[in-house]
Amino acid sequence: MTRAPKAPKLTERALSAQIQRLFALADCMVYSSEQGYRKEPGGTRSTPGQADLLVFAPLWTRKLAPDSPVGFFEVKTPAGLKEHHRLAPLSAPPTAGQMKAWRKVRGQAAFAALCRARGIPYGIGGVDEAWMFLESVGLARRDASGQYLLVKGAR
Repeated sequence: MTRAPKAPKLTERALSAQIQRLFALADCMVYSSEQGYRKEPGGTRSTPGQADLLVFAPLWTRKLAPDSPVGFFEVKTPAGLKEHHRLAPLSAPPTAGQMKAWRKVRGQAAFAALCRARGIPYGIGGVDEAWMFLESVGLARRDASGQYLLVKGAR
């Protein structure tokens, strides 16, 4: 019996590139604060919880929300999103094995809450969630079959 080859694992880096291309198609400018690989240890060198992508509204609309020309998007693979949702509501103290991931998730949840409290659009996840982010700020819509389309003004 021959096993089917495993599909290559989707890395956060590859997923981020897909999401950045989607935002570019919607005429958004995107700046990445992702860390990338470093040989030396020493943490992320950024504020804990800061989102991976800063998304600027297209010039033809100038706003992603009534009072915000920018939004943030945290890139997560399906496994990363599952872990985020598992750890974010953790009410009991995390175990030693959960501590590092829990600190990261706690910072991301606090950043998301701060954005939402200030009316700044915030999204988290993969390409599907990026489409939902664009829909929530009026840059995409669904047709009758449920497929996403970019709005007029976007390419």
